[in-house]
This record gives sequence, C-alpha cells and structure tokens, in this order.
Amino acid sequence: MPGSGLKIPKETWCRSVMDYNCKIDLVVNKLSEVFKKMILDVRAKPIRTMFEGIRTKMIKRKKTREKTETSRWMITPNYSEKLEENKKYAKFYEAHRAGPDIWQVSSGENQYCVNIDTNSCDCRRWDMTGVTCSHAIAAMSKLHMHPEDYVHEHNHHINTKLHRC
Repeated sequence: MPGSGLKIPKETWCRSVMDYNCKIDLVVNKLSEVFKKMILDVRAKPIRTMFEGIRTKMIKRKKTREKTETSRWMITPNYSEKLEENKKYAKFYEAHRAGPDIWQVSSGENQYCVNIDTNSCDCRRWDMTGVTCSHAIAAMSKLHMHPEDYVHEHNHHINTKLHRC
C-alpha cells in the first residue's frame, strides 16, 4: 500500500504497542455474532431440525454453566479450555530462574522472559488476554504454582446464584 496515503495506527495491528487493559482476544464480540457462530452448523437445516439443534446446544451450554459453578476456580469455560491447551504446550518448554520472579523460558531457538510478579511474558499473550501463557506455565510448574491463580479477573465468571434479584 505504499503511496496510497492510508496510514493504519500501529496500536491496531502491532502487539508491541497495543493497549493491554482490555484483556480480550476477540476483535468483535457482539452477542448476535456469537449466537450466529453457535448455530452455524444447524442454520441451513429445515426449521424443525434447526430448532432441535439449537435446543440441544442450549442444553449442553447449561450443563457447562452448571459445571463451572462447582469448579475450584472461577474461570469461564472458554478461557479454561485455552488454559488447558497452554498447559499441554508448556511441557515442551524449559524454564530457568533469572531472578526472584523472572524466568527465562526456551524451546529450540525461541526464548521468552516471564515475569510472574507483573503477570507478563515476552510473547505478550498473557498481557493481552489475561490467560496464563504456556511460557509462564512452564515457569510456574518449577515452583509448583497453579496457573489458574494468575488468570485475570476479567476472565472469571460471575456466580449467578449470588446475583439474582
């Protein structure tokens, strides 16, 4: 796009200058778009089959919600899944202490600096999403820490039983 005169701010596409206050990895999070994605596989079916498919999805969602109410940590199901995936990748990293709360995590040619005290990593995933990244999990496993304790509070679900009117 050289010469087009169109300048896109770096804050919208470059991780090194992004604002980390938002703590969400979705660009668009409208409720209608989330619903459309949920019913995508049943949307083109005949009306009765479509409604049965939506009903089944809602039942599964309700079961997931009930399961989260009894869990040890108050992390939403989506971010809980991401955390579990990060735990799987963490097994492939090697962590070495570089300071009191600073760790050097490496895998092959890549190295990352993890600061557990400030909840940050050089990959910037922990900073942006609030979910403990695989590099930080590798460092935490050396200290026998729970990565669930370091997930940002924006990724926690609210217990609906406490907030009913």
